[in-house]
Amino acid sequence: MGPARRGASSLLSPEGFFLGKMGFREAVAAGDVALSQVREELEAQLSRFQELLGGNPTHVDGHQHVHVLPGVCQVFAEALQAHGVRFTRLPLERGIGSCTWLEAPARAFACAVAHDARAAAGPFSRRGLRWTDAFVGLSTCGRHMSVHRVSGALARALEGTPTGHSLTAELMAHPGYPSVPPAGGCGEGPDAFSCSWERLHELHVLTEPTLRARLAQDGVQLCALHDLDFKRPGEGVPGEATLETFLEPSQL
Repeated sequence: MGPARRGASSLLSPEGFFLGKMGFREAVAAGDVALSQVREELEAQLSRFQELLGGNPTHVDGHQHVHVLPGVCQVFAEALQAHGVRFTRLPLERGIGSCTWLEAPARAFACAVAHDARAAAGPFSRRGLRWTDAFVGLSTCGRHMSVHRVSGALARALEGTPTGHSLTAELMAHPGYPSVPPAGGCGEGPDAFSCSWERLHELHVLTEPTLRARLAQDGVQLCALHDLDFKRPGEGVPGEATLETFLEPSQL
């Protein structure tokens, strides 16, 4: 894949590539990103998706969770609403700050993502976007994924659910095979995580029969976001007694 469109775009590095994980965040925080250009890029990507596949995506989120950044979340929600996209991701994982197995930088990043996600829930909701009742995956990324930790993360996320009440949860995962440079990536080649053994490790954990058995034992039913689109509004939403637990529950 070649460089992104050149020109006076606040979304590009001096080399003409999209700003990366931290570069984009730093530019947004400094006020150096033109939100009108974010909207233009979102419109272009959504239109291209529709052109190639003949319909809207079932859901959209941002690479490295940039869709929940201040300001970005508003134009993101507006663009999705305009294109008829109903689902997104709210990367707010319960208890992430106490996951001591995460390295300090990873834990700090996850907590920052959760902070931004809390603030983005309002703009998302006002534009009619929906998301699962709970989210997990920041604590089980790459080398940190195991059957025990996936099960534990889901248990933390859904703690306090009334008996007999069904909720939805998204498990973020990155299964795959290590990239071999220069193939892959978004113009500048694959990043370190993409080239590492950690994606293959996730693939092995996610395909272990023991994980499926553990989830079944925990009463977890696997499904896709497409399946949730058939739920009536109000189904799967926590009762009033547990609303504080789940921030802004989605109207699934």
